[in-house]
Amino acid sequence: MARDIRRVFTNAMLYNHAGSDFHLLAASFLSRFDASYAAVLRACGEESAADKLTDPADPERSGLPSLAAKSRMTSRIFSLAPGTLGSLLELLDRDVPRALKAVVREGGGEPAVEFDLDVLGPEEWGRLEEFMEKQEGEGRKRKR
Repeated sequence: MARDIRRVFTNAMLYNHAGSDFHLLAASFLSRFDASYAAVLRACGEESAADKLTDPADPERSGLPSLAAKSRMTSRIFSLAPGTLGSLLELLDRDVPRALKAVVREGGGEPAVEFDLDVLGPEEWGRLEEFMEKQEGEGRKRKR
């Protein structure tokens, strides 16, 4: 359930421009939720589970990307050319299939794929960063 609540806030950040009121509110609510949820877990004797939560103020503690890093990555992914996006999906399907989910749209539209950044561990995040840096580097070379 906590994951679903986080999804609401991360989606609000994803679909609203960084710096907009909605984006900033969602980031604030997510931070408050994580802090409150960690307090509840600790009160219930779940210290180890509470310590595993990503603290947006201290992402280094968990080795996971911060919410801001996830937001930047989302923007970078959305800017990929279709062929490069296809290569990314192939990479994820091979290395991290749990990060991809097929979605059938209402009304029978074409199927889509959702990519869940939240399931990536530190090593998987690093591979995604490497892929993106390589693709962005090649894109800069082509523009010259």
